[in-house]
Formats: sequence, C-alpha cells, structure tokens
Amino acid sequence: MVLIVLDIILVLLCIIFLIDRRALKSDYNALLFQRDKFQIKFEMLNCLYDHTGKVRVLMYLKKQKCRRIAIYGLNEIGNHLYWLLIQNGIEIPFCIDNGPGQIWDADVPVLSAEEKIEGVDAIIITLNKKKFPNVANDLKCSVKTFYLEDLFTE
Repeated sequence: MVLIVLDIILVLLCIIFLIDRRALKSDYNALLFQRDKFQIKFEMLNCLYDHTGKVRVLMYLKKQKCRRIAIYGLNEIGNHLYWLLIQNGIEIPFCIDNGPGQIWDADVPVLSAEEKIEGVDAIIITLNKKKFPNVANDLKCSVKTFYLEDLFTE
C-alpha cells in the first residue's frame, strides 16, 4: 500500500515537473521572439541615421532623384519613416499595407498591395526582408522598390 502511494506521488511529481518545464520553455521562447523583434526594429531605426546624425534615407533618395515616395508597411518603423520624410520635404501621396489595425495617424490614403500602384518615384518597404522576401515582387507597379534595410548596404 505504501509503495502504491509513493508511486502515485512520484507520478504526480513527474507530471508537475513536465508541466512546469513546458511552461518555462514556452515563456522562454516568447521572450526570445520579443527580443528578436526589438532587435530588428532597433537595427532598422538605427540605419536611418549616420554617425553624424544625417538622415541616410534622405541622402539616398535625393541621389536617386526620388521625390514622391510610397511606404509599404505601416508598422512602427513605417510610421516613423513617414514623419521623417514628410518633415524633410519628401512627398508621400499614399501608403500601402494589408494588415488591419496598424499604427497610423497620417492623412494619406492607405492602398492594398493588390491595387495598381502608380504616381510615385519609388516604394520603400519597411518589413523585414528575411521574413517577407517576396513583397517587392508581388507589388503591381513599375517603379523602383526598395527594402529599407537594403538602402544602407549599397
């Protein structure tokens, strides 16, 4: 009888240990995901400025003679880029996004990626190229299309 009780206690302890271990692993994986997400955002925002504080993306756009820009991806980075470009004289007649509930407080229309896109010199994609490698190819347009992160490797 004592052995049966000890066996039951041992089984219960093993179950508790496994449940706790799974919960810890799940929490750990969630933290890793958040860390990676913030690291990507930091790197992309960090790329906007050079070591002297000049806005790199502006220098690149002026060099490419791009005055009218559309931004694809209305995430935090897209929102920041929008205001940065507007404050520096770049015209943004519209933005592009397919995700609902994005952070957005600008007074420009938001087009779907399925719509025909025209009337701009270039489109800057603010999404992570590794996670969304085909966005540039999927757009229905004949203008220059850049991932924001690629503007700083050229």
